[in-house]
Amino acid sequence: MRMLLLASCAIPFGIASSSVWAAGKRATAIAATPKVAPSEAPQQPAPPPQRPPAPMGVFGADMPAKGKFVLAIAPVWANLSGQRIGTQGVSSEFIVSTIPWWVDPTKKLRLVPQNIAVSAQTGLISYGLSEDLSVVVTASIVEKRLEALTFKGQSGATPLGRSYPGTFGLSDFTTSAIYRIYQDPVHRIQVNLGFAYPFSFNTARFDLLQADGTVPNIRAFYGMQPGSGTFDIMPGVVYAGNIGQWSWGLSYRARLPLARIPKTGASATCMSSTAGEVIR
Repeated sequence: MRMLLLASCAIPFGIASSSVWAAGKRATAIAATPKVAPSEAPQQPAPPPQRPPAPMGVFGADMPAKGKFVLAIAPVWANLSGQRIGTQGVSSEFIVSTIPWWVDPTKKLRLVPQNIAVSAQTGLISYGLSEDLSVVVTASIVEKRLEALTFKGQSGATPLGRSYPGTFGLSDFTTSAIYRIYQDPVHRIQVNLGFAYPFSFNTARFDLLQADGTVPNIRAFYGMQPGSGTFDIMPGVVYAGNIGQWSWGLSYRARLPLARIPKTGASATCMSSTAGEVIR
């Protein structure tokens, strides 16, 4: 990165003039009386430059000033695809041929998710309680779309068809407090603690193709529900920094349920030929 430094330089200069009188051959020097510039008002020290905003998605990096509100809308798009067992990628055919259904281990899974697309719009209100403490309130609308591949019959690796169900609704309401524990001209570290409230629902339903060719309307898997159905605690920490107009940041935020997750049909449950009967 190249920087251009502009500097101005003023060089004072003056003109002297003289006049000769014939009589007496006296030389008189005539000098102009310099004008005195009016006194200038004392200059106030320039305020420190404002930090550039942290990269989007680094939660809690930017805090409003004391007594100030910040309103924001944050769109989020995410996409999940593929299957792994540990760190090894596996095919859908491998899953339906080898992975037992947890409800009945004598049967194999017959339905394998291929892709999940998530889009959300989050509204955020932040308020500065002090220079080092702020509170944040969020509410979201979320849409989730699933592409699922169903295999024919109780065994084998013959594809039967695909389903494209989805869910839509309000997500959980959250409140958080953010506290700055360290700051210097470049770096800053902040911690945050939040809570999520199950103001949304977790009973969404959709139509899903089964291995016998039927398409029942079943309760959506837990991962496809708009809300969690639990009260959650969310501790986190954020590091951010900047040099000039360049900024960076890194944040970690956990979400820990304070109660058992309701039985809404986990992913393993949905990957079965009789999932509709299990989670109706």
